[in-house]
Amino acid sequence: LPKRREEERFISGEKAAVIFLGTNQIRQCLVMDIGVSGARLFREDGWDKVQENGVLLLDQGAVVLPFSSVRSQGNELAIKFELDDKERRFLIKRIFTGDYGNEVEKVSLSRVLLNTLRKVFS
Repeated sequence: LPKRREEERFISGEKAAVIFLGTNQIRQCLVMDIGVSGARLFREDGWDKVQENGVLLLDQGAVVLPFSSVRSQGNELAIKFELDDKERRFLIKRIFTGDYGNEVEKVSLSRVLLNTLRKVFS
């Protein structure tokens, strides 16, 4: 089974750019979701020859977040941030005090009950 994320991800939809360090290629993209440890990026044209390391540029380059690629599938690229303490604190502040949000669209009582019972009895 896939490993679950330990931190919450926030739906974003903001425009960004990626620079791959090996080639200095710049690719425009959309941040699908973002968290303290990484993000999921979307590119209409897909991700050709994804390099392993790069930087994610937010706010037209005002925010620079170094990353390593985790996986590329079709138009999506999953990245893991490689942040120092200062960058991590900045990202935490940006995520939890910015325009990001996770609203619950639908609550399934049976799913909540089942998941609660699993946690209690496992």
